[in-house]
Amino acid sequence: MELTALHQSVLDILSGGYGLFFRQIADQVRATTHPDATDPQLADVLWDLAWSGRLTNDTLAPMRSLLGSGRTAGSTAHRAKRAVPRGRYGSLTAAARPASRSGPPTVAGRWSLLPAHEPDPTVRAHALARTLLDRHGVVTRGAVSAEGVEGGFSATYRVLSAFEESGQARRGYVVEGLGAAQFAMDGAVDRLRAVANARDRGEDLPGPPPGPDLDPFPAHDFAGLDDSLPSNDHPGDPGPDGFPGLGPAYVTPAPQPSRDEYVSPRDYTPQDPSPWQNGGRAPYAPGSPGRRNRPDPASRAVVLAAADPANAYGAALAWPEPPTGAGHKPGRKAGSLVVLVDGELTLYMERGGKTLLAWTTAADGDPTDDPRLRTAAEALAAAARAGSLGTVTVERVNGAQALTSPIGTLLEGAGFIATPRGLRLRA
Repeated sequence: MELTALHQSVLDILSGGYGLFFRQIADQVRATTHPDATDPQLADVLWDLAWSGRLTNDTLAPMRSLLGSGRTAGSTAHRAKRAVPRGRYGSLTAAARPASRSGPPTVAGRWSLLPAHEPDPTVRAHALARTLLDRHGVVTRGAVSAEGVEGGFSATYRVLSAFEESGQARRGYVVEGLGAAQFAMDGAVDRLRAVANARDRGEDLPGPPPGPDLDPFPAHDFAGLDDSLPSNDHPGDPGPDGFPGLGPAYVTPAPQPSRDEYVSPRDYTPQDPSPWQNGGRAPYAPGSPGRRNRPDPASRAVVLAAADPANAYGAALAWPEPPTGAGHKPGRKAGSLVVLVDGELTLYMERGGKTLLAWTTAADGDPTDDPRLRTAAEALAAAARAGSLGTVTVERVNGAQALTSPIGTLLEGAGFIATPRGLRLRA
């Protein structure tokens, strides 16, 4: 992007290393270099710099406002005020109305400079490959494609191969059915092998690493998740390199980062109870320092955004075939949700919650007898009660009316209320 004088003026104002609100930036720009700059022009400049990777914000509110408006930032997002106010006493109220001191909602929050781009492409490629290993645990061609990495898997493959040669990563047939070009960190391979062996022997699955009674799971905000190590519960035959062959439906269940990894600040912020994120348990126990307790390993139901990196379906794994009678297929779409039980896709909810896809292990039996579906329905209901989904009204399940579907009985048992439109649950 070619910087204009106005772009450079904003960068100079933020060069002090601190964050400023939009109105503070606007006042300084007008007092120094551009006295005639308007709010829409400055909003355009801020978003230009944000899209080019130069600025960031301390809140997601401006992004939500921008996406919710259905318009672009700047002049198209902020319409000019009417010259003649409507209403009998419009002129009096308009004259008494003070100018907004906070600025347009699409530029709310504090804006600050990001660190300069690393000029060395080798350093950037190394950091990208390390991030992929930390995020996915096992890096496959599908995982790289889902990330939209420039150059695709072939560009990342060269760096990962160098990691293998230097002992920083291992290459092998780690996950069955995903090809031999898989790279993983030692800890990921050991964890997957331990889980597969425990399942083969019929033993309890290994729990989280030892440490304080703190929840290692970051809060799921349906926006993005930077977790490193997938846990797996599915057994399989050993692959050609001696690694356990894990079924494709169990590659990325609830992530379990180590204690030394990055933890979202949301983990330290008091929130309303969200038992769907914690295996059905309350997120804060008495005396807790502000982190959620570990989830009960007997119930691993996780509600994720369909596009979340922690959801392997549609990325490293192919989506399963839609249930019989379903009128659409699942996909990594904005606003859609998945419910994973022990890492296996159980429910898929389209944006808005009107349609629901449910996969049951009892193909010819009663879906209400499937414990996975019951667990997934309870997790979905808990997420809705926690306010993460807003009001959810399920109208169709697997192509059938929710009120007459046998899976609707599970939803009602989880707390959904039957209405003329469908099964509804409010926050």
